[in-house]
Amino acid sequence: MPWVKSWLGWLIAWDTESQVLVTVYVENAMQPHRLSRHARRVLLTTSIWSVLLLVFIFFFTYTVLLIFIRQPLQEENFSAVFPGSSPWSSGHSRQRIKLLGRDFGEGIFGRNLSDNPAAFFDGAHGRRTVWNAEQLYDTGAAIPKCQHGSMFLIIITSSPDHFEHRQEIRKSWCNPELSNDKVNAWQCVFLIGQTSIPEINTRLKRESELHHDILRGSYLDSYRNLTHKVMHGLSWVAAKCEAPYVLKTDDDCFVNTHLLLQFLLHHNPQTSRLYAGNMLLDSSRRKVIRKPNEKWSVPEKDYLPDYYPVYASGSGYALSFDVVSEAVKESHFIKPIPNEDAYIGIVMDHLKIKPTISGRFTLSSNGLRLCNYLYIFVAHGVSPQMHKEMHANMMTAESKCNDDDEINTWY
Repeated sequence: MPWVKSWLGWLIAWDTESQVLVTVYVENAMQPHRLSRHARRVLLTTSIWSVLLLVFIFFFTYTVLLIFIRQPLQEENFSAVFPGSSPWSSGHSRQRIKLLGRDFGEGIFGRNLSDNPAAFFDGAHGRRTVWNAEQLYDTGAAIPKCQHGSMFLIIITSSPDHFEHRQEIRKSWCNPELSNDKVNAWQCVFLIGQTSIPEINTRLKRESELHHDILRGSYLDSYRNLTHKVMHGLSWVAAKCEAPYVLKTDDDCFVNTHLLLQFLLHHNPQTSRLYAGNMLLDSSRRKVIRKPNEKWSVPEKDYLPDYYPVYASGSGYALSFDVVSEAVKESHFIKPIPNEDAYIGIVMDHLKIKPTISGRFTLSSNGLRLCNYLYIFVAHGVSPQMHKEMHANMMTAESKCNDDDEINTWY
């Protein structure tokens, strides 16, 4: 308790009987309280920790706001592309997609699209660019030579190490002269991404310089980057090598090029707005896979609906050039997913392109008879050794099966 000292002062009062003046002055004075050294130390320590705690709370709150509030604002800008979907993280907005390190991630190839902010916004339609396959070129690789005047172009997805596949294709159905057709009747271009194996890169460089038919991309060559591969190929066609039609296929497929040429020249009933192939009509086959560890898994943030629209099997489908050009432009606003064929179906759905169902694109090469070569355009599941034999059947069928009625539709 503080020590209190009282002082008498003056207090004026009257005694009514004696009429004596009494004056008293009272003053209370309290001696100031002094904290002990220990108390002052505790107070100082408490104050410092309180300040640090407040700083931590501020930065934590700021971080949470950035993550959980800024993200929905970004999503609103992309609602015109996929309602309910979110854009790529900043690592995915690339001028040249950099994917050696991991699929859909960063690597050693390319630079950031943010260097050119104007490339993100389409003022005419009020939409923002999600990606641009036209900027996936490997600038250190040779560009294929375009054979102008071809009736159709064949873009072929190929693995970097499939040297035998490509060579057998060049020596069979990809060579118009071997089919007694004009040298530039059609052209084949192989689509290949990046690999970290030096020996393969060296061989690919020599192969490309020798044949001039390989389009190298800056993406990692992997299953989950097939969309990058195909859209890069289509963008090259649209910008560098226009042809009336484009056929997309894989290097384990056979293309009945001679028959396809005759059909496109003389019988094709649909010369524009064409998207033809073996369409997946059964909805159960178009259900989006969500399990993270599965090969073709697609999370809801990348594609919200539970089912893809009707799309053609990636083993082979045909497009008219107007569709190719429109698809390349429209793809800028649609986030890529690993399923290349489903992605093409999504783009076609956005463009309101009605799929043309065709049984002439078969998913298996097993059990084909000679006269089937007067019907099929593409057969899947072909080993390198089979290309030459199937090409010979293609040429023989025309003379030995001439009694069969010629089919002049896509069905």
